Amino acid sequence: MPKLPLEYKKIKDDRKLSILDASASIFIWRSVKSVTIDDIAKVAKCSHGLIYHYFRNVEDVYNTLMNADTIITIKSFLFANTNKTNSYNQLERITQYFLIWISEKTFAYEHLYLVVNEDFFLNEIAKLIHNGQKDGEVTGGLAKDIALAYQSLLKGILITYISDKKARDKLPSFDIIMNVFRKRNYK
Repeated sequence: MPKLPLEYKKIKDDRKLSILDASASIFIWRSVKSVTIDDIAKVAKCSHGLIYHYFRNVEDVYNTLMNADTIITIKSFLFANTNKTNSYNQLERITQYFLIWISEKTFAYEHLYLVVNEDFFLNEIAKLIHNGQKDGEVTGGLAKDIALAYQSLLKGILITYISDKKARDKLPSFDIIMNVFRKRNYK
């Protein structure tokens, strides 16, 4: 019996998603400029032609991945309602989400890494830190530097989870992570 149009669409969507998933695992370790279609084809176990059927070039693959529903969902959870709570509480909320998502594997670690690795993430965290410093909630210092330390900590946790299955039961505590921000004598 011939396939129905809906079945063909599902096959196409699944192929495209498998290319995007394979690409996510590459972009964690390498910059967009250093990745080739050949790299993606090897990891996705498909031909160059199949990749070009869905994407114009490596940048198109990366941009599609960064605009994927999963990435947008993660960003919206992290940075929703930033005006409704104080900055320190917002930083706590973001940290709690990450710890829960990592421990429960709510999202692929690769997708979380791509979000944390973005300049958008770094800039939003720096804004929260800056506002928290103005309110006296967050430790002093350059907001961008503190945000970079936090980003590096989360990236390190995610890289550990991606590369070392044995280390997955060694997640740092919430309090240890929040010490990056905590102003002495606050809370």
